[in-house]
Amino acid sequence: MDGVGTARRSQRVSMINGASTGRVLVAGHICVDLTPEVPDRFDVRPGELGLIGPLRNTVGGCVGGTSRALSWLGVDVVVAADVGDDELGATARRWGSTLGPDSEIRVREAATTSYSIVVEPPDADRSFWHHVGANALFDGADIASSIISDVDILHVGYPPLLPALSASDGAALIELFTRARSHRVTTSLDMSVVDGRDDSVVWSRFLEEVLPHVDVFSPSIDDLVSAGVVSESAGDTLDVAARQLVDLGVAIAAVSGGAAGIAVRTGAAARFARAGEAIRSLSNAWYDAAEAVPSPDVEIVKTTGAGDAASAGVLAAVLARCDPRSTLRHARSTAAAVLGGTMETTEIGRAVET
Repeated sequence: MDGVGTARRSQRVSMINGASTGRVLVAGHICVDLTPEVPDRFDVRPGELGLIGPLRNTVGGCVGGTSRALSWLGVDVVVAADVGDDELGATARRWGSTLGPDSEIRVREAATTSYSIVVEPPDADRSFWHHVGANALFDGADIASSIISDVDILHVGYPPLLPALSASDGAALIELFTRARSHRVTTSLDMSVVDGRDDSVVWSRFLEEVLPHVDVFSPSIDDLVSAGVVSESAGDTLDVAARQLVDLGVAIAAVSGGAAGIAVRTGAAARFARAGEAIRSLSNAWYDAAEAVPSPDVEIVKTTGAGDAASAGVLAAVLARCDPRSTLRHARSTAAAVLGGTMETTEIGRAVET
């Protein structure tokens, strides 16, 4: 264990609702989101010209979305990801430099930067045209141990879009989490929807292998259905899905479901004793817990990044030693800040509901 890293972690103080929080390394999938403003009535028809509004250019993916929400909550964030040697990569690197010198956005020669064209009509769910790019090369092996040892939580997303990390039933991801655990760092994972046309990974087996190494898991129900872990036809609820994840080995499973809200299930005291330091010291209210909250009551302005924000809310609240119920309320409020557009217009460190 790195004693220097532990000492630094104990000295860091940032704030969420008056409680001290720590530092999170967000690693894995990064992309540049290109989001045109589209009118209320928008339909793409071959051969026709469609008039749209200005283009919004943001760094997205798990790395962009989760780190942005954590920063908004006042948590110290560093990132690690791969980009290509192109203009989009330069955009991502300029953004990463604002998070401080410890962030590692590496340029992969002869690779292109991942991007998404996000079509998000008002009052409708978004759709994506996505290019994986340099994310295909990310396996976590190049992340310096000096950076890992100096954080409280390592949060990784999204394995279905990181083929080198998910190959061989997640061998590289398990190695990365094992390194983190050697420094008593809490491990956290988020998923994305699995492309059903890609049969290179058996995702149910991947999760069986990986989840015992994951302290906090925060997927959506759609992620789990697409991975074949839960059955949509069987009408599995968020609570049932979260309980299945705990049975697979995670300490804290927080499953979001859009209009269905968010549910959390947790493991027994013995599972927390094997976890990273950030959750090992939580109160016994976390042992064998089951909580749920309804979806936020907010007028939806955008949906992109809401899942990442919910994950950020969970992590920030856990670092602030909140109980399970308060943690879910933090997750809901942080997601609502994205859905309602307030995260882009309010100050960093703004408190969410208690």
